[in-house]
Amino acid sequence: MNKLIVLAVALLLVFSVFTGCGTVTGEVVKVEKDVVKVGFMVPQTGPLASVGYPVEKSLLLALDQINMGGKKIEIVVEDSRCNPSEAAIIANKFVNVDKVDVIVTGICSSVALAVAPIAEANKIIHITPVAASPKITYAGDYVFRISASSRLAATEAAKLISSHEIKTVGVIYENNDYPIGYYEVFTEEFEKLGGDVIIAETYDFGSSDMRTQILKVKDAEPEAMLILPIGIPGAAMMLKQIKELEVELPVYGQELVSYDSVVALAGDAADGVTAIMYDFDPEDVVSAEFIAEYELHYGEALVDKYYGAVGYDVLMLLFEGFEVCDGDADCLVEYLSSMESYSGAGGDLEFENGIWGLYRPIQMKTVRNGEFVLVE
Repeated sequence: MNKLIVLAVALLLVFSVFTGCGTVTGEVVKVEKDVVKVGFMVPQTGPLASVGYPVEKSLLLALDQINMGGKKIEIVVEDSRCNPSEAAIIANKFVNVDKVDVIVTGICSSVALAVAPIAEANKIIHITPVAASPKITYAGDYVFRISASSRLAATEAAKLISSHEIKTVGVIYENNDYPIGYYEVFTEEFEKLGGDVIIAETYDFGSSDMRTQILKVKDAEPEAMLILPIGIPGAAMMLKQIKELEVELPVYGQELVSYDSVVALAGDAADGVTAIMYDFDPEDVVSAEFIAEYELHYGEALVDKYYGAVGYDVLMLLFEGFEVCDGDADCLVEYLSSMESYSGAGGDLEFENGIWGLYRPIQMKTVRNGEFVLVE
C-alpha cells in the first residue's frame, strides 16, 4: 500500500465526523453523521472544460482513497461552466437543497468570487484549488484557496521580465477576473521597476480569434509581449496566431502556457514562448506517486499535472481539517487560517497569515523543441 493511501487510511482511523440534526422522516434528533458532504463545482463543459477535467478527476481519486475506510466524504458535483451567474445558482442549491458542509470551486476566479458571499453569509467553508485573483484574498473569513494569489505571480513576472533588460511590454489578456487581476498587478509592479506597458489589449472570454489584438500590439513595437489567457484551447490558438502573423518579439505568458496540453495543441508555434510558472516538479517523490496512482486508477495519462495535483490536494487538506475539528466550521476556519505549511502532490506550500498568505515559488521556463528549459 503506497504512502498516499496509507495517509488516507491513517487519517480515517482518527477522523471525528460531523454531527448534525434531522432524519429522512423529518424527525429532529442529534446523530453522529457518517457522511461529510462537499459541494464541488467545476467546468465540465464550456471554454474551460479541459482545465476542469484533471482537477475533477484528481479530486475524485482523493475521494476514493479517503473512502476506503468506514466513514466517508460524499461529493455533489455540478457543472459551473466557469460562469459566475450559474455558479451562484449552484452555490445556493448546495446550501439550501444539498445541505453541504463545504463548497469547493474547482477553477475560475470569477466563479470563486461569485460563490464567496454566499458561503460567507451561510458560514460554510469555501475553498478553491486553482482560482488566483487577488480579490479572493479579501473575499471573506470562510473563503480559502491553495493557489497563490496572482499578485505573487504577476509581481515575480514583472521582476523576471525586467531582469532581461526589457523596458516596454505589450499585454494581451482574456476578459476574466484572473487575467484582469494579473494584468493590473503586473502593470503596477513593472512600472515600479522602470518599465512601461505601452499597450494593453483584451479579448472576450472563450474567444478563438485574437489576431486584431496581436496586430495592435505588434504595431505598437514593444520590446516584448505578455499574453494572459485563461483557457487551454485559447492559449494554444493565440500562440498559433502569433506565429501566423510573424510576430518577432519575445513572448511571455503566465503559468497556463506551460501546460502540456497547450504545448501539444500549439505544436511548433509554442517554441520560444517563456512561461512564468509555479515551481512544480512532477518527479518529486510525492508528486510522482500521485501521478502514478492517477494513471493506474484511470488507465490514462494525467495531462496538465499541476492542475491534477492541486485538485487532489484540496480534498486531502480539507480531510485533515475535518479530523481535527470534529465538524465545527469555526474550528475549521481557525485550522486553515493558522496553517504554516502543507506538503502534498502539488509541492510544498508556505503560509503567512494562514492560508490567505499562501506562497508558491515561481520559475521561468522557455519551450525548446516542445520541451521546457529552465531560464536562469
